[in-house]
Amino acid sequence: MAAALGLGACSSTDRAEPYGSNEWLQSGANRIANLALRDNLQSIRRVQLSLYRRNPREWRKWSASAEDATQRTWDAITQGAPLPQLRGATGIESIRLAFETQPKPYDGDRIAALVVGWAALLKQANGDTWEQTMLDGVNADAD
Repeated sequence: MAAALGLGACSSTDRAEPYGSNEWLQSGANRIANLALRDNLQSIRRVQLSLYRRNPREWRKWSASAEDATQRTWDAITQGAPLPQLRGATGIESIRLAFETQPKPYDGDRIAALVVGWAALLKQANGDTWEQTMLDGVNADAD
């Protein structure tokens, strides 16, 4: 009887998002870390669109619109596929490339390079994964 009441209470709770298929593998700390990562990535996406509005020449280097450049950037980030214009750079190398002026200025989309770098650093800080589970554990000595 208590189990039935407990399940009934769980099913009546409204959530902002539906449960994910592997959410049962997450501890409370994992869930908080995943939500923080999601929020940080959404913030980076908003900054990217804002920078494109101020610097349309950047998205015009490789895309038809700012929205298309943003989508192509995030497709590459989530699929782990490097953007050809970055010449294999990720993380801090991608950020440095975005600001490169010597010996030859970087001629690709500087905003996309910056965003790819930020996203890669966030993923690295999150244990090199986009989603933490209880199986991942915590390693305070990780590089």
